[in-house]
Amino acid sequence: MVKSLMIGIAIVVAAVSGARARARPPESSLQSASDTQHPARPQARRTRTPVDSVRGTIGIGGAGTCATAQVYLTTAAHKTVTVDGSRDIFSQLIGKDVVVFGKRRNPPPGHPYLSHPIIKVDSFLVRAHDAKPARDGILRRRPTGDMLQVRNGRRLPIANLPGALAKADGMRVWIAGPLGSPASAGVIDPKHRYFCAE
Repeated sequence: MVKSLMIGIAIVVAAVSGARARARPPESSLQSASDTQHPARPQARRTRTPVDSVRGTIGIGGAGTCATAQVYLTTAAHKTVTVDGSRDIFSQLIGKDVVVFGKRRNPPPGHPYLSHPIIKVDSFLVRAHDAKPARDGILRRRPTGDMLQVRNGRRLPIANLPGALAKADGMRVWIAGPLGSPASAGVIDPKHRYFCAE
């Protein structure tokens, strides 16, 4: 009697265990379900547009009349690059050493006036004048002192403000030489207009 009862219990336990085993999916199936419910999120890729730069001395001229004259840079290697930018702005920087940032391209084939590589200007910095290093930024005049706010946001104190910048508060300026004793300076006036003498 007891033996028969034990055999019956063993049969029931075996049947329950088999049912549970059939109900449980394989390990690989569990992994697939987890992946489906929580898919890996692709990481967003940041793409930057390549920026070209050219450094040289600013000039205006070329073939044709004054109206068709082009802004250009002459590099230290004596190469000429046409500057696709405002003549009103760059005419204030003739003879200055400037670095221009933007996108380079080749001139249109057969163009009567454009024969050199071209850089379309996004931004620029004045780097030197008369062989003296220059800083370029926004002039901030305060009761506590004059400062030059440069491209990265830093404010550099100007111990002796050149007279040419006395009325240039809030304007973009360049200063050549040490800020404690500047050799020369100038304003980059957005209201300036390029004038043809013709």
